[in-house]
Amino acid sequence: MRSRRRRAGPAATAIMLSMKLVGGALLLEAKSYIVMVRHSFKIENPSQMATTLTDVYVNVRKQGNQTVLATCDCEICGKTLRDGKIVFEVREEFYKGMKVTMEEAIELVKQSTIVNMVGRCIVRQAVKAGLVHPEAVLKINGIPHAQIVKI
Repeated sequence: MRSRRRRAGPAATAIMLSMKLVGGALLLEAKSYIVMVRHSFKIENPSQMATTLTDVYVNVRKQGNQTVLATCDCEICGKTLRDGKIVFEVREEFYKGMKVTMEEAIELVKQSTIVNMVGRCIVRQAVKAGLVHPEAVLKINGIPHAQIVKI
């Protein structure tokens, strides 16, 4: 019996993440795979790609029948925003939970009943997804902040 050898391309590790809300706790399952890269691709709009790949913090809490989500861009977590008399603390105790991709965060926003979000990337993506009206965005020292309450 003769065996054939296939020319392999460069290998890469792919990680698949899945998230579930179980009994008020957010469970994250990660599986890694080795994949062969056969095709190259060109990024048409690099600025859009950077926004899509940006990680954000999410903190999910269950309160009664409500799912409360606090989410922020990673780079502003723990910072204090000041604008005139407004002082807005992006407290780690409130916002810093798991670090997730933008796509995962937007899915959590869709599933939550109350959302508090702060940061250029997360708010921009929520507006693009039609989850937040642009006129409902408050800017504090240039940093967007939005809230969603589903009734």
